Amino acid sequence: MFRRVFSSLVVMGAVGLTGCDQVQDAVDAKTPVTPRPAVAQKNAPPAVASPAVPVQSVDKAVPTASEKPAAERDQGKSSAPSFEVSGKGDQASQKFSLQAGLSTWQIEHDGRHNFQVSLLNQEGHEVSMPLNEIGAWKGTLLVGIAKPGEYLLNVRADGKWAITIREPRPESGASKPFAKQGKGSDLAGFVTLPDGLNVFRANYSGEGIFRVKLYDRNGKLVEHIFAQLGAYEGSKAISLGKEGLYAVAVYASGPWSLKIE
Repeated sequence: MFRRVFSSLVVMGAVGLTGCDQVQDAVDAKTPVTPRPAVAQKNAPPAVASPAVPVQSVDKAVPTASEKPAAERDQGKSSAPSFEVSGKGDQASQKFSLQAGLSTWQIEHDGRHNFQVSLLNQEGHEVSMPLNEIGAWKGTLLVGIAKPGEYLLNVRADGKWAITIREPRPESGASKPFAKQGKGSDLAGFVTLPDGLNVFRANYSGEGIFRVKLYDRNGKLVEHIFAQLGAYEGSKAISLGKEGLYAVAVYASGPWSLKIE
């Protein structure tokens, strides 16, 4: 035994700490090892070889539908049925059907001169949806439809135009505090607001008219929150009579940001 240990120490001293594996091999080679018989355990299940599982590196977790932020789940934009009305130049469109309630109108025009869009009901009366712009234009408008029926568009333009109409009917929306930023006219979002005071803060760095309007879920105009000309920064508190789901619409030609507290 003493000779065996002494031999191991001599080898370790010659190889150093970095050669520990080689020393162990040398010692094991000189020392015969008698394998011990395996002892079967009582009632032990038979051994099953585990398959090799490849390890995958994940850079970023992908949220499931239930893990996505509420603001993304509840907007209702992509789930709303849509249809397109398009043409070129001055044109009265074909008739189409609309439901009563809120609708969104995504509009594009590539011309250089006056661009006007009017919505007429089946009696020929104009629905409040004024759009009067100069040159190329792209944006989204909110329109409240009082009653279902057939409608058509009167369009004045010098270029191609296309209008995609959606009728979202979300059951819930984002909660306060709510923040959104964008550029041009757009639907800022659907927000659930409590009754009582709600504070709106806005920042606009573009030119032309800047408006922010609040609609109820049925498309009825509730409040003109901001109506300014040119760059603007300010806040306004409004009092709501009841808690509910509201749509916030921004009308602008430049960059804007909006917060609701």
